[in-house]
Amino acid sequence: MAKIAAILATVQPKAALTSSAMETSFLPTAPTYKAYTPQTFNAHTTGPGEDLGWEWKKGIKSKQLFDQEQEAKAARVQQEYQNAMDVYKTQLNQYNADRTLQFNTDSEQQRRLENQYSALGLVAPMSADDITPQIRQFGESYMAAQDRGDQQGMIAAHKAAVDLATKTGWINPGQTVESVNSLPNMTSAGLPTYKRRAEEAAAANSIENQPWYMDLARKQAEATLANTLRSAGAPYGSGGSGLTATDVRNLNTSDALNKVKTKIDEAWTKGGGWAGAVDAIPYIIAEIQANKPFYAMGGISADDVVDYVYQTIGGFVKKNGQWMTTAEAAKTADAPISLVENPQ
Repeated sequence: MAKIAAILATVQPKAALTSSAMETSFLPTAPTYKAYTPQTFNAHTTGPGEDLGWEWKKGIKSKQLFDQEQEAKAARVQQEYQNAMDVYKTQLNQYNADRTLQFNTDSEQQRRLENQYSALGLVAPMSADDITPQIRQFGESYMAAQDRGDQQGMIAAHKAAVDLATKTGWINPGQTVESVNSLPNMTSAGLPTYKRRAEEAAAANSIENQPWYMDLARKQAEATLANTLRSAGAPYGSGGSGLTATDVRNLNTSDALNKVKTKIDEAWTKGGGWAGAVDAIPYIIAEIQANKPFYAMGGISADDVVDYVYQTIGGFVKKNGQWMTTAEAAKTADAPISLVENPQ
């Protein structure tokens, strides 16, 4: 319960991904100019004697005064429009200033988030409003309570996650969900990065490569192989219906390559394609190098597995014993020894 309360204390979800500054600064509307329509001069005027048929007309001075009045009215309409444009420009400048300030604020906040999560080897949230990491924490609390057999703790963790998802607008009030982790709003935030997983795997390998562990692993591998051959009904390397040394080596190699292929596919998916897989190459190769002793026990060439990495990802050329991109190879004088096309 204490852990759930601590998580809730740090969460301040927003109803939408709308910046607070933009909620009070709306895009102004430009004024519309409507030109003044001048009136028509009426040369006739009223006067005594009209009932006797006399005709009265305005003089040239009246026409001049009328024209001056029309010009003044047109100028006033133009000035009012210009004043409205000045106000609009001021409002537009303020709106743009608010947008720039909010963008810079959001960018800085996101930068800090990414640094905090990267320091932990985790995928950062897409924005400050991404509650995925908190949802994952509630999920961990739920699983821990389940392991303890704590039914009330499970209910509390699930309710806290649902309440948070409701406040953020991920689900509707009163909506029933079995697990908020399955909602489409969930991102990769809070998951270990490929770098962290590779480092953890390397740390595990460093333990497995200790002499005492290697001796134990070798004995286990020998026992497993002996059981496999015994179940096949033939002695090691005897041919017939049993497994030959080549069969065993091929099976081991296939298993090793499949595991590497899985890591490449995972990096490809999470990294957004070819570039993500390329970024993962150093970590994949580090694992291969750490597994060299095990590969040797199974008759597998670690160099062949490394070659398989580049061939599977594509877009690389092997020249003079070194792998490089096709672009890098094009800058060298020698022709490529082998070419693997980029599948993208």
